[in-house]
Amino acid sequence: MVILRRVLLIAFAAFVLWRITVVGVSNIYIAQHQRGDDSAAGKALAWNPSHPEAAYQLAAGMSADNAAEATTVERLRHAYGLNPTDARPLLALARLAASQGNSEQAGALAAEAAKLRPADPSIQRQAAAFWVSQGNLENAMRHWSQALEADPSARGTIFPILLEIAENPELRGLLVPYLQTPPAWWEGFFAEVARRALDVGTVRSLNSLRRVPGSTPLTAEERKVYIARLQRDGLVTEAYLVWLNGLSEEERAHLGLLHNGGFELPPTNTGFDWHLGKIDGVIIQTATTYGLQGAKALHLIFKRWEKPFRHVHQPLFLDPGVYLISGRVRADSLQSNGGLKWAVRCQLPSAGTLAESERFLGSSEWRDFSFEVAIPESCVAQELRLLSAGQREFEHRMVGSIWFDAISLRRIAAPPQPVATQESSQQSEAIPTDQSTPPEAAQAAEESAGIPAPATPSTGLTSASADALPPPPAENEGQEDNTTSGQRQQ
Repeated sequence: MVILRRVLLIAFAAFVLWRITVVGVSNIYIAQHQRGDDSAAGKALAWNPSHPEAAYQLAAGMSADNAAEATTVERLRHAYGLNPTDARPLLALARLAASQGNSEQAGALAAEAAKLRPADPSIQRQAAAFWVSQGNLENAMRHWSQALEADPSARGTIFPILLEIAENPELRGLLVPYLQTPPAWWEGFFAEVARRALDVGTVRSLNSLRRVPGSTPLTAEERKVYIARLQRDGLVTEAYLVWLNGLSEEERAHLGLLHNGGFELPPTNTGFDWHLGKIDGVIIQTATTYGLQGAKALHLIFKRWEKPFRHVHQPLFLDPGVYLISGRVRADSLQSNGGLKWAVRCQLPSAGTLAESERFLGSSEWRDFSFEVAIPESCVAQELRLLSAGQREFEHRMVGSIWFDAISLRRIAAPPQPVATQESSQQSEAIPTDQSTPPEAAQAAEESAGIPAPATPSTGLTSASADALPPPPAENEGQEDNTTSGQRQQ
């Protein structure tokens, strides 16, 4: 009896050792196949006929070589039988069925494969590719969306495809089902469209589709990138309307020719609000200190800064005229040969400096500063920017800190009005005063405030083959800037 037990133990140990050897050798061959050895899958299967990966790779290789379809189908079914959780054999079978003209069976196999691995981005991308090959972009969109949900890094390969769809008016309707309650990937994709779309009309269309009745409100990031694209394209009126209509009641309370000049609200880096850069070597923040008119002020801390500084600004949208910019400043041992200065610059139609403040450096208690700026008729968009005042490299070096508070902007004089003749009056009536924004775009911007938009015509889903993808002067001049007197007329 003891001898029998020993024999059985030896036999069991030999079997285990043999299985370890078989599995180990077959896995080595699979690794060689993954490194490019096409013959290694067959060798792995010779060692281990029940190795599911070897069976699939051998069948997939036969499919790629246009081997006998019956044999290929048999091997793919065998591979799926060895591992029913692997969706790849089903997708390969779907492609074979499609090539034989059996569209119904092919679609069922592809759907089953995608259902088997809903969170596998690779399977979802393959399923999308299958439906593209069948000309069914609606189904392909669903799988691209699932792939992006499962793996946000897939945007690198999928976003360019979706951008092509968005830029094609006949295909843009494919995106509509994802806009009422956008998936997690939408915000990043809309930012990509806002940056890369060749035509701003594409961005406008997506923004309008996002605001149909019943949709979730636009996020702050969506509004931010949309406004930035309008500004980039010189559509200042439209950009200002979109930004203005997106302000909360609290933000509107700080609205003026210069928004939030007391820095009481957190800067949003959006539209016509303050834009504060994030850079190494300088801390730019709003903070509390003594002597403020409100609760907070702008505070900059320079830690041995040695480059030109231009990382605080606010876009402006002013009528022609003469304006006074004033504020309060306190320098705390700001060591610099050049110091800092505020500058008003024209942005459109061409860039150029219109006026500059005094230089700020050294140490001082809170004090007032002011300077005037004349906005010419030709300048339709401006900005107020804090800059290093030096011209030479060593003058940009700064150590220390500085505070700014209660910055305001008010108009003190209107531009001289030319005497209008009958002929010039007729000409001015015939020429639009603002050609930067189409009427429908201005209407869309107004609707973003909550005014219902007209019903959007149905775009429809288009089936495509695989290769189808790839202002008068303001009254009461001289008043404080708690009104928008001096803002360009909409």
